[in-house]
Amino acid sequence: MPARLEASHPLLIFVNARGDHLLNLPAIRAAAALFEGRLSVAVRRLAPETFFRNLPVRRFLELDLDFSSLATRFDADELAGRVGECDLLLSLNPWHDAPTRRLLELLRPDWSIGYHPDFDEAIELDFGKHNVDLGFDLVHGLDPRLCVENFAAPPDLDCRAVAWVDELLGRLPAGHRLIVLHGETKPDKTWPCERFVQVLDHVLNRLPEAWVVDIAHDRAAHDAGFLGDRVICAAGLPMPYALAVVARAHLFLGVDSCFLHAADLFRVPGVALFGPTDPHEFGFRFAKSRHVKAATMQEIEVEAVTRAVDDLLEELYGC
Repeated sequence: MPARLEASHPLLIFVNARGDHLLNLPAIRAAAALFEGRLSVAVRRLAPETFFRNLPVRRFLELDLDFSSLATRFDADELAGRVGECDLLLSLNPWHDAPTRRLLELLRPDWSIGYHPDFDEAIELDFGKHNVDLGFDLVHGLDPRLCVENFAAPPDLDCRAVAWVDELLGRLPAGHRLIVLHGETKPDKTWPCERFVQVLDHVLNRLPEAWVVDIAHDRAAHDAGFLGDRVICAAGLPMPYALAVVARAHLFLGVDSCFLHAADLFRVPGVALFGPTDPHEFGFRFAKSRHVKAATMQEIEVEAVTRAVDDLLEELYGC
């Protein structure tokens, strides 16, 4: 283990969806700390300024990705040309296919660690644990003494986004409580808009001082309820600005998505809805929370969600 930590040109590669960057932020942060400014990190374009601001790495190598084909997720030859010398390769990807094998062939590191037998040290791909902990297993291959909680601080935010959000929220009544709603994701993980409206009416009735900011890419009619005048539509916010909104929230309500993982890192309590995915793997890991799970999203009833919200509010505020 000490020899691996003395690597002069370590490379970590992580190619996955946006929300996975937040789930794996503790692992990447820990790896950066272990190598004290020597680590190169290969990630999708714009990820460094969105999710990994101020990480103490040597450099980020941004990749143009193609998720339509397993064989061409990224250009291994192009990346290897930019990497140059590599004496330790760390693959944080839970998948393994042609580009990664090609990268191993081209770089020929002294040692490699990843979730596949092709690596010198193969880590068990245990989907029975939370995804945060699965990613941190890679770091434990370098130093088993490290604790994930010590690296699970919130991501650093864009100061311009923070200023804009603070100015926006400063227009709300003094003493308000902010609820962030995010109901947009893949179709099979989405809950019907009209059911969210019923839940929001219930919550806003219970918390007269509460306001809702609805963050999404596309606008949804979540402000159509009786108390919809306290629902602010913020569809289309750039990711850094949406993250800054989440950071200011008192409560998160939504589905399995990147903003759930953001709320978790910011320690924003929340209620999250799960159908085809498993909350034990992708739910809250650090913040106080409730998960509502069914075989499909359509099977989740409004009453189940309002009960979860009421239970969490009782724990948080005694109301």
